[in-house]
Amino acid sequence: MAQTSDNAYTVVGVQIAPNLRMNKIYIAAALAGAKVTKEHIGLDVQSFERGHPIGRSPSMKTEKGWLHESGAILRYIARRFPAAQLYGSDDFEASTIDMWVDFATTEMDPPALHFLFVGLGAAPRTDAGIADATSTISGPLAGVERALVA
Repeated sequence: MAQTSDNAYTVVGVQIAPNLRMNKIYIAAALAGAKVTKEHIGLDVQSFERGHPIGRSPSMKTEKGWLHESGAILRYIARRFPAAQLYGSDDFEASTIDMWVDFATTEMDPPALHFLFVGLGAAPRTDAGIADATSTISGPLAGVERALVA
């Protein structure tokens, strides 16, 4: 996101439909009341090098420099707009939110991306691939369900 005013940002990244990482940022920005415009860049190296040292998307330019990685950008938005209480009301709640954001990024996103890429035609649809992704996401989903019921 390139900052354009106190509450207006531009998300800079590759738009594949849907881009899980960019969509997380759009949702957090909407909940925080930040105005967001989207700047879609190409897959060429020069587009990426503007913001991310190893060419990943999304990136966000602030008045102090670039931020990359969706988790860091989410945390920035939560801290930048404390009235939205996206980071809870105390350190324990903030750490609990960090825990679930990290969990989703490491455990849920990879198998979900497999389904996305198959749906977009960017990966072949094979019974073995679908079974592996389903098996991989089933464990984390069961863990989320146990945590919610507890």
